[in-house]
Amino acid sequence: MIKGIRKVIWAEGMFLGQQHFQAWDRYYETYQNLQARSISPLSWGLLDFQIDREALGNAQFRVVKCQAMFPDGRLISYDASDDAPLVMNLEGGYAEKLEIYLCLPSNRSASGINGYRNNGQLCAWEADYRRVTDENDPAREREVMLARPNLLLLDGSESRESFTSIRIAEIVAEGDGTYTLVEDYIPPLVRIGASEYLQALVLRMVELFSAKVRVLNERRKQVSAAAADFGHSDVSDFLVLQALSGAIPLLQHIRSNPELHPERLYELLARIIGSLCPFSFEIDVHSVERYRHNELTRVFSGLEKQLRALIDTAMPTRLKALTLNREADSLYSIDNIDSAMLADHTFFLSVYSEMDDPMWVAHFERKVKAGARADIEMIVASALPGARLTHTPRPPSKLPIKSGYEYFRIEPRGDFWERIVSERTLGIFLPHEFMRVKMEIVTLQE
Repeated sequence: MIKGIRKVIWAEGMFLGQQHFQAWDRYYETYQNLQARSISPLSWGLLDFQIDREALGNAQFRVVKCQAMFPDGRLISYDASDDAPLVMNLEGGYAEKLEIYLCLPSNRSASGINGYRNNGQLCAWEADYRRVTDENDPAREREVMLARPNLLLLDGSESRESFTSIRIAEIVAEGDGTYTLVEDYIPPLVRIGASEYLQALVLRMVELFSAKVRVLNERRKQVSAAAADFGHSDVSDFLVLQALSGAIPLLQHIRSNPELHPERLYELLARIIGSLCPFSFEIDVHSVERYRHNELTRVFSGLEKQLRALIDTAMPTRLKALTLNREADSLYSIDNIDSAMLADHTFFLSVYSEMDDPMWVAHFERKVKAGARADIEMIVASALPGARLTHTPRPPSKLPIKSGYEYFRIEPRGDFWERIVSERTLGIFLPHEFMRVKMEIVTLQE
């Protein structure tokens, strides 16, 4: 066997033998493989893959269709409608969980060649004699010997020392003689479209990012009538919006082009994680999942977990849609407040007034009454203080601040607050001088 890369030299008068064409074939296979690997080092794995899921119920793993590039650069194409069955029988003796490998013998030999004796080894190729017509004259036909890949399916416990292989699936025994596919297993891929799970992950990310962008845009509209404006307290929302909005068109591109390599998806998701890492003390840029072509399940499940955690950190569930019901010019109320919200949210009154006298803020803090809805008339009639209101000149940065509004925190302590919690209602009484103010209620999760 010739070692290294040696190009065949053609010259006049040479006596042609099959060795010339074998060496020529070997040189160009090696040349093309090295050229492809220099451009895309991870260009091995599945291009197309389909199994018979019903066969798993009969304790068989049956491949229907497969195109794959093996780690050694050899390309195979299998179709059950034209090729011999590619099946692994799963009856008896197998572990609860099986790793299944698609294997091709590492040698370059072919078996079944007329006039050649079989040396007894398992060959990579089998001779397949076909009648082939001339492309320019269909009437001219000749028998051509083609190479059919001698593919095998082995489980993870069997030796693959003499094979080049790809782990194509994982299955789990159900205990009744049947098996099911591990749906979230992602084999090494050349194309994203070869994995249904990875395509579903892309769709999940599109839906997640789109939903979060809608929430952020809605917050932005609530904060300011000018939809494109951001206040100083909204910078974090803007950064999240910028990261997710920029990713959606690229995710849509990947979804529309399933022939793209999974590394393209990794690069995009890793970049988004990197842009969101400043929001978290637990996940930093050095803890982002590294790309490992033969461990794509771990890579992409880790990325999805990190992305969801970072988005939850950057966008905590802090705003609840509570609406003040105006019962009269001086009386507002809310019924059926969620107990969980009362337990871990701070309540703020957001108030806008056109009064020129800045002292209105102090008067509002002192004169406006808050309490459980059933108690509010008694609080007013008895001149009781009710739940305490505290003006907050510098509201928390995570609170959506509206220009011109003042914020008053309803202090979560005291008997009147306890009544609000037990009744799950809130009543607000406004003296006559404040009947023209605009008032909303917002909450912030602690």
